[in-house]
Amino acid sequence: MADAPEADRIELATSLLVQAPPGELADVLNDVRVLFDNDEELQEALTPALAKYNKDQHTLVAVPWTDAKVILCDAAEIDEGRFIDPIGKKAFAIDHVDLSVSAEDDLPEDDHEADREALQTGLNAYLKSHYPNGTGAVYARDDGFHIVLVDSKYNPDNFWTGRWRSAWTWNADEGHLTGVVRILVHYYEDGNVQLATEQPFDVTLPADTDAAGVVKAIRKAEGHYHEALNAKYAEMNESAFRLLRRALPLTKAKVDWNKIAKYKIGSELAGKHEP
Repeated sequence: MADAPEADRIELATSLLVQAPPGELADVLNDVRVLFDNDEELQEALTPALAKYNKDQHTLVAVPWTDAKVILCDAAEIDEGRFIDPIGKKAFAIDHVDLSVSAEDDLPEDDHEADREALQTGLNAYLKSHYPNGTGAVYARDDGFHIVLVDSKYNPDNFWTGRWRSAWTWNADEGHLTGVVRILVHYYEDGNVQLATEQPFDVTLPADTDAAGVVKAIRKAEGHYHEALNAKYAEMNESAFRLLRRALPLTKAKVDWNKIAKYKIGSELAGKHEP
């Protein structure tokens, strides 16, 4: 495959990388190495794909100015390869291959910081109650406040990983709250199944809604979506999945389990009396 045209190899590797399940990017990256002659060629070819993946998946990165991790997302990007941490009030460059941070600078004062911090306080409380391992941040941008959160769970011992991502935009002038929730779960014990869902939201709120009211609306929307998912999968278990089960064995006759148990006990007793 390394002899194939470079454009074809990059296209194939990119398509595989952007579909990497939560926590499994390094495994996929290692697998696609065979498509390239060396790691330098690999990194140069796939940096755009890794940048897209990191922003789409709300990848968390360790930074030197705080113990908390910082989210990479579209709302945080102020220039190509350069992001902000609104909580730590820093701007920084990121290497999308190894996630190393460099060229950090202090953020200038922002006229909307008080409103941003109020939303951040509400978001922190929401995270604590519903996403105990989650991370969230609020960004003040020209089109409003962007509220982003992510929570991931990795359980490779039981062959599954999962990630919940939310991205909301609050335009106070218009009283308009829009958002999208994306869920990606990978289960791979004796198979390979992925759940990928995306749910958009469009909520109208009074223009004078405060930070607590905005976070409450987000909590309500995400809560209803979570409940709807649970109800849908319960319904599938009772209906669609049941139709996949064989009603009768190949003999077309029901199994008499009581009779089988008697046969088993009888054979065991007979075995004990044999010399």
